[in-house]
Amino acid sequence: MAFPSNSTVSLAGRWAQIKAVSGILKDQCTQLIAAASITRSRALFLLNILADRLAELDNATANAANNGLLSYAQAQENNPSLDLVATYSAMKTQLIALQDWLVANFPRDANGDAAVFAINGGKRYAEIPLTAGQLSAFKAQLTSLSTTID
Repeated sequence: MAFPSNSTVSLAGRWAQIKAVSGILKDQCTQLIAAASITRSRALFLLNILADRLAELDNATANAANNGLLSYAQAQENNPSLDLVATYSAMKTQLIALQDWLVANFPRDANGDAAVFAINGGKRYAEIPLTAGQLSAFKAQLTSLSTTID
């Protein structure tokens, strides 16, 4: 008999995964909000992280209303009145809003491609930081997501 790596994930496993992923998101937001400068490549890296974490969350929460995950999570949080659907929906909405903001506001070249690096005087590519205006707006989006995660 082979090891059951594709077995159904337990409620405990799903809840732990949801909490871990949301913690990663909170940590990423906190680190970037505290940064004095953020490069364009770092913002793009975050875009990939958001997409990957959203896929994990969607997988972990699939059919949560019918498989007992909601009541299990409420019991684990010792709060039967906790509206997990509303809090999760708020977090997911802000995560998607941050993704959408990055896609819509990322600096682009004349061809519409992401403008990430510059060639400096030493004939090397160099990181380009977000401008003060971009940084401020980006941090506002990060804060909006961060406040939905306890």
